[in-house]
This record gives sequence, C-alpha cells and structure tokens, in this order.
Amino acid sequence: MDITREAVEAEKRLGMPPRRLSIHLMKLVLKGFPLWIRRRLILSIMEGTVPGWVLSHYRVITFLHWLRILRLREYAADRKLMVVICANLIEIMLGYYLD
Repeated sequence: MDITREAVEAEKRLGMPPRRLSIHLMKLVLKGFPLWIRRRLILSIMEGTVPGWVLSHYRVITFLHWLRILRLREYAADRKLMVVICANLIEIMLGYYLD
C-alpha cells in the first residue's frame, strides 16, 4: 500500500515544516553533535521542554513511521494478526519507540 499521497496531504493539513528541511536538520544533529548532547535533546523532546519548532521537526521525522504502523495495525486487525515492530538505528538514535 502506497501511503505517500496520504502522508503528504496530512503533513500539509497539519502545517508541518518541509520534510527536506527536517531531514537536513536531523542529519546535522546526528553527525555534528556529541552523543551526550543528542541524548539530552531526545530527553528534552520526550519531556516536551524544547521550543515548538524543534518539536515540529521531530514530528515530521516520526510521522511516516507512525503512519506506517497505523496502517499495519489496521491490516493486522482486519486479518486477526499480530504486528511485531523492530526499531531501526535512526529510530533508536531519535529515541522513538512504540509500545
């Protein structure tokens, strides 16, 4: 199932910043800052103590993953299946985990 169109429309509707800008900022942070600063930033995001613009870029980065998981869960529920999710390296570095 191609979710590209749905994702683009939702990002526009929600007023999210451009995906390219968010990805560029993420790469800059991941490559340019030491691990302890990245961890502190992730904790601040999780606590909600970062400026709104940082949070909006974080949401852009995690939005596609969230949408994919939502579609997978819908598919699995329709077929009485269970979804098993494994985080990739970027998700681990961002501190993004699903229960």
